[in-house]
Amino acid sequence: MGSGALTLRFFVTGRLPSKKNTQTIRLIMDKAIKYLGKANMVSLKMAIAALYKVYVRFLGNEEYKKFVEKNKEKLLKQMLFYKDKFGEKGLVFPISRAQLTVKFYFKDLYVQDLSNKLETIQDLLVACKVVEDDNYNVLNPVYIMGKCFKDEITQNIAEICITIPNLNRNEKSSIKS
Repeated sequence: MGSGALTLRFFVTGRLPSKKNTQTIRLIMDKAIKYLGKANMVSLKMAIAALYKVYVRFLGNEEYKKFVEKNKEKLLKQMLFYKDKFGEKGLVFPISRAQLTVKFYFKDLYVQDLSNKLETIQDLLVACKVVEDDNYNVLNPVYIMGKCFKDEITQNIAEICITIPNLNRNEKSSIKS
């Protein structure tokens, strides 16, 4: 990002659930049951018609929701620190353009899917209003790294580095109120 760029480092610890891997679903059958009513005999045609009235609702990942709630306060405290420290230089949240580097430090040998973990981190940054969005117009480029530190650390750590172009030269494109 060049000289004068500012890098903010945020840290999240503990288990990082993958948002999409453990979604819960619920079958909604109310319309099908109402359609069939109290019929004693159901024809094949009626059964097929009833099946088309059944749908699935995705309830999301409860572990992910708990993770976001647990870590929101941590990220907000870290944001306030940076806002106090660099507010005079023009730092305003949410950030509208930056480079993102996420380093995952794992406590055990369990093989982790880094792309799913990255999605969790990016969604957390958007939920906490650290960044405006997680699309390529806002976060570009994006780097991810992961490494095992078995017997060296006791919990997983995600180091989130957000590098903003020089605030003084590029205020309009790098920050937004």
